[in-house]
Amino acid sequence: MASPQPTLDLSIDGHVHTGFAKGRLSVGALVTAAEDAGLTQVTFADLVGPETTWLRAYLDSVRRAQKRTDLALRVAVEVEIVRPDGWVAFPADLGELESISIALSGVPLPTGLAAPERVRAMIRSGELRAADVTEIVVEATAHAVERTSRYAPTQLARPLGVLAALGIDPLVAASDTADASQLGRWRYVRAVQGVVEWVSGGTATRRPA
Repeated sequence: MASPQPTLDLSIDGHVHTGFAKGRLSVGALVTAAEDAGLTQVTFADLVGPETTWLRAYLDSVRRAQKRTDLALRVAVEVEIVRPDGWVAFPADLGELESISIALSGVPLPTGLAAPERVRAMIRSGELRAADVTEIVVEATAHAVERTSRYAPTQLARPLGVLAALGIDPLVAASDTADASQLGRWRYVRAVQGVVEWVSGGTATRRPA
């Protein structure tokens, strides 16, 4: 008998961006919008890196907002994989974070992080094969999860979504909220057997109806 499919809790948004990074609204405005949308929990996960200087202000802003709402607010960050061995562009301080989301906006080649447009051109020219790119992305992601989970609970931001950007496979199953109108809305696409069987941190893969 097949095991039951995981149930997705639509009252939780596990990956919300604020105006500190690539979002559009303040923490307070997003909390108000989440309350209006009937959510029960929001995880803020702004993109950070070694040059980020506003992490303390970001943490304090979420803590202040928690005092004014019954919503459960969680503080996370999004970090980028930058090398094939799973090296991640961490900020200077990972203290006080409740979780870390790992992102991959390009393909980490030995020569550096390559944008999807460049990698598509390399595949068309025969310089790279789609299968090789998939292997690089999956291995780098696995190494990054192992590396990052030493510091905080770790989840994937847009799990292997770079493969969708490359046209290899439509593999995005995650919240990536950047505006109040997107709070609580999830995107579902098919999962690839043997590549990704899970998405952690309150997110679950599901086949579209």
